[in-house]
Amino acid sequence: MRNYIYILAIITFILIPNSVWSERVQFNIDELIPESLPTREPFVSQLPDKPKPKPKQPVAIRAKPPKTFNTNTRRETLTPAPVQPPKAIQMPQLVISGIIWNTDKPQAIVNGQVVEEGDTVSKAKIIAINKDGIEVSFSGKKAMIK
Repeated sequence: MRNYIYILAIITFILIPNSVWSERVQFNIDELIPESLPTREPFVSQLPDKPKPKPKQPVAIRAKPPKTFNTNTRRETLTPAPVQPPKAIQMPQLVISGIIWNTDKPQAIVNGQVVEEGDTVSKAKIIAINKDGIEVSFSGKKAMIK
């Protein structure tokens, strides 16, 4: 089968004249682009022009009539509402199970959670962890938990 393909290829090259293989196709760009196509300037905006805004008309300002006050009315005195003292907010119960303090990242186990400095447990922020305990901040007050 291969022999037949080789023979067919050889006969094809021999029978086809050499001028067909050596012929070059050349295109003339000017013939391909018709004159009727519009050309455009690449540096000019192709967007439609914006309509020019109309000049604003001056607005007439009407003067308001002056308010008149009735001086015969009785003035009521206002009594301020009683101020209730703020409720004392109690520190949440924090139970320390363990402390790792002699590392670059000190950690502690508080209420069953592993925490680091800057974490929050029960709305209390952990400020510092050292060998004596944990310093926390709760509603603006600092406390040391041992």
